[in-house]
Amino acid sequence: MAEEEKEKLEVLAAAYGIQPSYSDIWGNTKTIPPETLEQVLGAMGVDVSNPQEALQHAEHRSWNQLAPPVLVVSIDQLPADFFFHLPSNSSPGALSEKELQVRLEITGENISPINHSYHLEQLNFKKDHQIDDITYKCWSFPFPSTLSIGYYHFNLTVAYENHKHQQTTLVAICPQQAYLPPALQG
Repeated sequence: MAEEEKEKLEVLAAAYGIQPSYSDIWGNTKTIPPETLEQVLGAMGVDVSNPQEALQHAEHRSWNQLAPPVLVVSIDQLPADFFFHLPSNSSPGALSEKELQVRLEITGENISPINHSYHLEQLNFKKDHQIDDITYKCWSFPFPSTLSIGYYHFNLTVAYENHKHQQTTLVAICPQQAYLPPALQG
Protein backbone atom coordinates (compact mmCIF):
# COMPACT_ATOMS: atom_id res chain seq x y z
CA MET A 1 0.00 0.00 0.00
CA ALA A 2 1.37 3.41 -1.00
CA GLU A 3 2.21 5.86 1.77
CA GLU A 4 -0.45 8.34 0.58
CA GLU A 5 -3.16 5.63 0.66
CA LYS A 6 -2.00 4.55 4.13
CA GLU A 7 -2.28 8.15 5.39
CA LYS A 8 -5.81 8.47 3.97
CA LEU A 9 -6.75 5.20 5.66
CA GLU A 10 -5.35 6.44 9.00
CA VAL A 11 -7.32 9.71 8.69
CA LEU A 12 -10.46 7.70 7.95
CA ALA A 13 -9.80 5.40 10.91
CA ALA A 14 -9.31 8.42 13.19
CA ALA A 15 -12.68 9.81 12.02
CA TYR A 16 -14.25 6.61 13.35
CA GLY A 17 -12.31 6.72 16.62
CA ILE A 18 -9.65 4.15 15.71
CA GLN A 19 -6.09 5.03 16.68
CA PRO A 20 -3.37 4.15 14.14
CA SER A 21 -0.98 3.06 16.91
CA TYR A 22 -0.85 2.12 20.59
CA SER A 23 1.67 1.58 23.38
CA ASP A 24 2.14 -1.98 24.57
CA ILE A 25 2.71 -3.08 28.16
CA TRP A 26 6.45 -2.35 27.85
CA GLY A 27 5.93 1.15 26.47
CA ASN A 28 6.76 0.27 22.86
CA THR A 29 4.71 2.00 20.18
CA LYS A 30 2.97 -0.47 17.88
CA THR A 31 1.56 0.69 14.54
CA ILE A 32 -1.67 -0.93 13.39
CA PRO A 33 -1.18 -2.55 9.95
CA PRO A 34 -3.33 -1.03 7.17
CA GLU A 35 -4.99 -4.41 6.58
CA THR A 36 -6.17 -4.47 10.20
CA LEU A 37 -7.51 -0.91 9.95
CA GLU A 38 -9.43 -1.94 6.81
CA GLN A 39 -10.88 -5.00 8.57
CA VAL A 40 -11.96 -3.02 11.65
CA LEU A 41 -13.51 -0.27 9.53
CA GLY A 42 -15.24 -2.91 7.40
CA ALA A 43 -16.66 -4.53 10.54
CA MET A 44 -18.07 -1.10 11.43
CA GLY A 45 -19.83 -0.97 8.06
CA VAL A 46 -17.42 1.49 6.45
CA ASP A 47 -16.71 1.04 2.73
CA VAL A 48 -12.92 1.44 2.57
CA SER A 49 -12.70 1.06 -1.22
CA ASN A 50 -12.86 4.87 -1.50
CA PRO A 51 -11.41 6.43 1.69
CA GLN A 52 -12.14 10.02 0.57
CA GLU A 53 -15.83 9.26 0.00
CA ALA A 54 -16.03 7.34 3.29
CA LEU A 55 -14.43 10.31 5.08
CA GLN A 56 -17.03 12.66 3.60
CA HIS A 57 -19.75 10.27 4.78
CA ALA A 58 -18.25 10.32 8.30
CA GLU A 59 -18.21 14.13 8.26
CA HIS A 60 -21.85 14.29 7.14
CA ARG A 61 -22.83 11.79 9.83
CA SER A 62 -21.03 13.74 12.54
CA TRP A 63 -22.56 17.12 11.65
CA ASN A 64 -26.05 15.70 11.07
CA GLN A 65 -26.18 14.46 14.66
CA LEU A 66 -27.30 16.90 17.31
CA ALA A 67 -24.60 15.63 19.69
CA PRO A 68 -22.23 12.66 19.89
CA PRO A 69 -23.97 9.36 20.72
CA VAL A 70 -21.27 8.41 23.26
CA LEU A 71 -18.79 10.48 25.25
CA VAL A 72 -16.12 8.93 27.49
CA VAL A 73 -14.21 11.29 29.79
CA SER A 74 -11.88 11.00 32.75
CA ILE A 75 -12.99 12.40 36.11
CA ASP A 76 -9.72 14.37 36.36
CA GLN A 77 -10.10 15.86 32.86
CA LEU A 78 -13.77 16.74 32.44
CA PRO A 79 -14.36 18.79 29.29
CA ALA A 80 -15.08 22.48 29.73
CA ASP A 81 -17.95 22.36 27.22
CA PHE A 82 -20.61 20.04 25.80
CA PHE A 83 -20.99 20.63 22.05
CA PHE A 84 -24.00 20.33 19.75
CA HIS A 85 -24.69 21.12 16.07
CA LEU A 86 -27.68 22.61 14.29
CA PRO A 87 -28.38 23.30 10.63
CA SER A 88 -28.71 27.06 10.20
CA ASN A 89 -30.03 27.43 6.68
CA SER A 90 -31.68 24.15 5.78
CA SER A 91 -35.34 24.06 4.93
CA PRO A 92 -37.55 23.32 6.70
CA GLY A 93 -36.26 24.45 10.07
CA ALA A 94 -33.96 27.38 9.38
CA LEU A 95 -32.39 28.35 12.68
CA SER A 96 -33.74 31.43 14.40
CA GLU A 97 -31.06 32.08 17.02
CA LYS A 98 -33.23 34.52 18.95
CA GLU A 99 -35.62 31.72 19.86
CA LEU A 100 -33.00 29.05 20.53
CA GLN A 101 -33.77 27.13 23.73
CA VAL A 102 -31.71 24.23 25.01
CA ARG A 103 -32.77 21.77 27.68
CA LEU A 104 -30.53 19.09 29.19
CA GLU A 105 -31.88 16.35 31.43
CA ILE A 106 -29.20 14.21 33.07
CA THR A 107 -30.15 10.79 34.39
CA GLY A 108 -27.73 8.38 35.99
CA GLU A 109 -27.28 5.21 37.97
CA ASN A 110 -27.82 6.58 41.45
CA ILE A 111 -29.07 10.13 40.98
CA SER A 112 -32.39 11.85 40.60
CA PRO A 113 -32.82 13.55 37.21
CA ILE A 114 -30.95 16.85 36.94
CA ASN A 115 -32.44 19.49 34.62
CA HIS A 116 -30.65 22.43 33.04
CA SER A 117 -32.12 25.04 30.69
CA TYR A 118 -30.04 27.38 28.54
CA HIS A 119 -31.08 30.41 26.55
CA LEU A 120 -29.06 32.06 23.79
CA GLU A 121 -27.08 34.32 26.12
CA GLN A 122 -25.93 31.26 28.11
CA LEU A 123 -24.65 29.40 25.05
CA ASN A 124 -21.27 29.72 23.37
CA PHE A 125 -21.19 29.90 19.58
CA LYS A 126 -18.10 28.00 18.42
CA LYS A 127 -18.07 27.94 14.61
CA ASP A 128 -19.90 27.54 11.31
CA HIS A 129 -19.26 24.50 9.15
CA GLN A 130 -20.36 24.17 5.53
CA ILE A 131 -21.30 20.80 4.01
CA ASP A 132 -22.77 20.90 0.52
CA ASP A 133 -25.52 23.56 0.67
CA ILE A 134 -26.04 23.41 4.42
CA THR A 135 -24.32 25.56 7.01
CA TYR A 136 -24.15 24.02 10.47
CA LYS A 137 -23.59 26.01 13.63
CA CYS A 138 -21.63 24.47 16.47
CA TRP A 139 -22.71 25.62 19.93
CA SER A 140 -21.73 24.63 23.45
CA PHE A 141 -22.71 25.06 27.06
CA PRO A 142 -20.66 24.36 30.19
CA PHE A 143 -20.17 20.65 30.88
CA PRO A 144 -21.76 19.82 34.25
CA SER A 145 -18.83 19.68 36.67
CA THR A 146 -20.60 18.19 39.70
CA LEU A 147 -20.99 14.67 38.32
CA SER A 148 -18.99 11.81 39.80
CA ILE A 149 -17.66 8.59 38.28
CA GLY A 150 -20.43 6.64 36.56
CA TYR A 151 -22.69 6.33 33.55
CA TYR A 152 -25.13 9.08 32.61
CA HIS A 153 -27.66 9.80 29.90
CA PHE A 154 -27.58 13.39 28.67
CA ASN A 155 -31.02 13.89 27.11
CA LEU A 156 -30.58 17.01 24.99
CA THR A 157 -33.51 18.93 23.50
CA VAL A 158 -32.95 21.96 21.29
CA ALA A 159 -35.97 23.97 20.17
CA TYR A 160 -36.44 27.00 17.94
CA GLU A 161 -39.56 28.29 16.22
CA ASN A 162 -41.71 25.20 15.57
CA HIS A 163 -38.77 22.78 15.43
CA LYS A 164 -37.40 20.44 18.02
CA HIS A 165 -34.25 18.29 17.86
CA GLN A 166 -33.59 15.62 20.48
CA GLN A 167 -30.76 13.22 21.14
CA THR A 168 -29.44 11.19 24.03
CA THR A 169 -25.71 10.94 24.65
CA LEU A 170 -24.36 8.16 26.85
CA VAL A 171 -21.68 9.79 29.01
CA ALA A 172 -19.18 7.59 30.86
CA ILE A 173 -17.13 9.39 33.49
CA CYS A 174 -14.18 7.13 34.26
CA PRO A 175 -11.61 7.12 37.06
CA GLN A 176 -8.19 8.60 36.38
CA GLN A 177 -6.80 5.06 36.07
CA ALA A 178 -8.06 1.52 36.44
CA TYR A 179 -7.73 -0.34 39.73
CA LEU A 180 -4.17 -1.43 40.38
CA PRO A 181 -3.67 -4.19 42.99
CA PRO A 182 -1.26 -3.28 45.80
CA ALA A 183 1.23 -5.92 44.60
CA LEU A 184 1.60 -4.05 41.30
CA GLN A 185 1.79 -0.54 42.75
CA GLY A 186 5.04 1.41 42.82
